[in-house]
Amino acid sequence: MTATTHTEGPPQLKRGALSVLDDVVIAVSSTAPAYSIGTTLAALALAVGLGGPAAIWVGFLPVTGIAIAYYYMNRANPNCGTSYSWTSKALHPSLGFLSGWVVILTDILFMSFAAPQCGQALLQLFNAWNLTALGPISLDAANTTAATIFGVVFLAIVTYMCVVGIQLAARLQWVLLSIEYLIVLGFSILGFFHGGGSAFSFDWFNPFSLGVGGLAAGVVISVFFYWGWDTAATVNEETEDSAENPGRAGIIGMFLLLLLFLVACTSVQMVLTPKELQANAATTLTAFADKMVGNQWGSLAILAFLSSTIATLQTTLLPSARTAYSMARDGMLGKIWKTIDPRWNTPAIGTIIMGVISALLALGSLALGSSLGAVVTAGVTSIGLLVAFYYGLVGISCAV
Repeated sequence: MTATTHTEGPPQLKRGALSVLDDVVIAVSSTAPAYSIGTTLAALALAVGLGGPAAIWVGFLPVTGIAIAYYYMNRANPNCGTSYSWTSKALHPSLGFLSGWVVILTDILFMSFAAPQCGQALLQLFNAWNLTALGPISLDAANTTAATIFGVVFLAIVTYMCVVGIQLAARLQWVLLSIEYLIVLGFSILGFFHGGGSAFSFDWFNPFSLGVGGLAAGVVISVFFYWGWDTAATVNEETEDSAENPGRAGIIGMFLLLLLFLVACTSVQMVLTPKELQANAATTLTAFADKMVGNQWGSLAILAFLSSTIATLQTTLLPSARTAYSMARDGMLGKIWKTIDPRWNTPAIGTIIMGVISALLALGSLALGSSLGAVVTAGVTSIGLLVAFYYGLVGISCAV
């Protein structure tokens, strides 16, 4: 029996498995910077035109306020149920129950359309190097069926890694985030000198130029950019100094993300025209890189997007399973959700169930017949509203 396995009662989550740096990496990686840039800038441009940088920094303010609320709530009660647990205690159990379900629903919804995007990114990588078929099997990036099947395979892999241990999951996040940051920052810096899109203007950073309606729409979408950092709090019971480090990691991660998003958004607008942004709604990062360096070198952007999407699939699965575990531990869900594997000290069954549900929804979306870009745009908007709801409940709970 290891030192982290309890000798009394049923198995529990593995205590002290993550350092504060691991938690910062999970916080940043959970937002999937390359993924957010690649799939959300088009929706942001549709809402606010060239005012994307303004919406991003204004959206940073309330979300950072929520990150501070998470810090104080985590100090008071380091519970992996986060929003569910804190809202239940500060406001009302019914609101907490609703908040928990919103977190779970949001995570499952996101994974159901992020997985096919992961598969599509892999196909784009193949296509960039002139591999378009494998015998009778089409590997064209426009093949939604192939993209979804590959995406479900990736989802199965990250589900397995989440099951077999939080430390293994954290090591993978270090690798994926390093690849992602180096590539995105490299292309963003290059974009400042390339041009080809809109001429730079400081007015892009002026929120008053957007109007009340435009600013509100932009901020809702920008919430999706930052969404995910709260995974650092969800793994609080598995982090060293569980009362302090998870909250610190979330706040540090927010400032790192603000810098990257502002640099990338400004650079993309200088390289791609508004029309090109809309034409590449689900593949903005790839179109951005291709325009500067051509398809084959541009495939590095596809690699960044792929690593980002794999990372965010994994870090979205972590909080959904742990929220369900916390709810079941309190008797709010069935006993199966609070089952901890004695070998790996993870909510293994709950993690597998979440992965399977997301995979089934991804496969079921094939019947809709809609393009992946349309599904992503609709998903980004709806998730932004759901996230704002449970973030808001945490903010109110902290004030109470």
